[in-house]
Amino acid sequence: MENIIRSISQLFTQYGFQAALIIIATVIFTNLIKGPIVKRAVAYAEKTGYDKSVITKNITFIPVGVAFILVVLVNLILVKFNFAALDWSEIASTSVVYASVAIATYESVKKQLEAYASKKNNTVAVIEDTNTNSEDTEAKEITEVLE
Repeated sequence: MENIIRSISQLFTQYGFQAALIIIATVIFTNLIKGPIVKRAVAYAEKTGYDKSVITKNITFIPVGVAFILVVLVNLILVKFNFAALDWSEIASTSVVYASVAIATYESVKKQLEAYASKKNNTVAVIEDTNTNSEDTEAKEITEVLE
């Protein structure tokens, strides 16, 4: 868990508050959009026999679109909704960079969460094994006392 917090704090220190918020919002909105698409693609694949990639083949562009919309909105707010004052080439390049960082951050945090979850599951399994062995030992001791 500390690694996840460290990753997010590095986003803020390396890219700044505004960029880090856009990157985190990109991750969140992308997953909110991708989730239903992937679920429907899986259902469609089971129903028709086609591969789900028929529907999800262009899903990798979603973070770029989300980042672009967020960067445009933030820049519009900063220039008080003066469309003429927007630098569209900077917005386009910035949104691609933010989307790339968002994808990398998401994958990194996802792997860290999976490692954390598997560590917790292994710990629970070890505790259950230990409890089972101690219960067996207690049962044997009780049986020996009764005999």
